[in-house]
Amino acid sequence: SRSRVQLLPHQLWVCHRVNRSYPFRWLVADDVGLGKTIEAGLVLMPLVARAQVRRLLILAPAKLVPQWQKRLRTMFDIRLQVYDRAVDTGQVDFWDTANMVVASIHTLRREIAEDREGTSRFLAADPWDAVVVDEAHHLAWSPEAESPAYVLVDALARRTPGAILLTATPEQLGRSGHFARLRLLDPARYHDLAAYQREAEDYGRLSALAADLVED
Repeated sequence: SRSRVQLLPHQLWVCHRVNRSYPFRWLVADDVGLGKTIEAGLVLMPLVARAQVRRLLILAPAKLVPQWQKRLRTMFDIRLQVYDRAVDTGQVDFWDTANMVVASIHTLRREIAEDREGTSRFLAADPWDAVVVDEAHHLAWSPEAESPAYVLVDALARRTPGAILLTATPEQLGRSGHFARLRLLDPARYHDLAAYQREAEDYGRLSALAADLVED
């Protein structure tokens, strides 16, 4: 590895599992402080080096955008351009020239919501090879309503071969919240919340039974 960081076993495990095949669809759910940014860099570095990923989009909360740009540049030599509405002007089409981008998901969500004429350059840009969404637990979803951020990521994930969702708290969102994240990665399998909840309950009962048998 060329990365300038002391690697931990679980980070290498994630890198190995995700890079076994491309395209990939993964939910990475480590606890806070276990280095999900580093794991994403480890996954992306060989793909970028082999030119399997030429167009990369990372979506993060606004306060984390500079951190993503700095860490991927200093640790993995992945040079991201930060999207700002000020750099996308009538004379300069940012999305037509930038191939490695980190952007605030809230900025893009607001910009698309304000696009009354359907002329968003972001939506019209060439498809991405991989999209990484940080703090994915903030993508609000329910069977009755989807947040604009969730709709945005859903649209991106459906037309992007590589997708990684990073979150530290999937279990705290309950089964419906976990289902919402899995639905983004595999909508063909996770399309029925009630069926997923029944499956989760059956799995829980089988796990408890297995634990009792082991104790006996």
